[in-house]
Amino acid sequence: PVSGSTKIVTLLLTGIFSGFLSGMMGVGGGTIMVPAMVLLSGFSQHTAQGTSLLSMVPAGGVGAFTHWKLGNVKSDLLTGLIPGILIGTYLGGSLAHILSEGTLRVVFAGVLIWTGLRYLKTRAPEN
Repeated sequence: PVSGSTKIVTLLLTGIFSGFLSGMMGVGGGTIMVPAMVLLSGFSQHTAQGTSLLSMVPAGGVGAFTHWKLGNVKSDLLTGLIPGILIGTYLGGSLAHILSEGTLRVVFAGVLIWTGLRYLKTRAPEN
């Protein structure tokens, strides 16, 4: 893990890269930021996940507004998605808090791997 000014530069570059991918592809910044904070900056998994979530609040707002302005948002889906996400996030954060560092890392990596494999196997919808 890096420290001092190298840590600041590493986190800045990670933030830029995460924000870019988030805005371009709609991926959560945690996909990039959490592994970078754990592996490069020495944060615990718990701290990296919490910090990533909080840092994505303003970025998510900007990205959502940009995509809404461009007509890329199906507003009718939000009435179900938003309450579900709020409940799920609270429950997931509560569970993450009681899991050990090692277990949380395994779950995080497993979700990334499973999601990537599912994504590659699924056909793109025809518009």
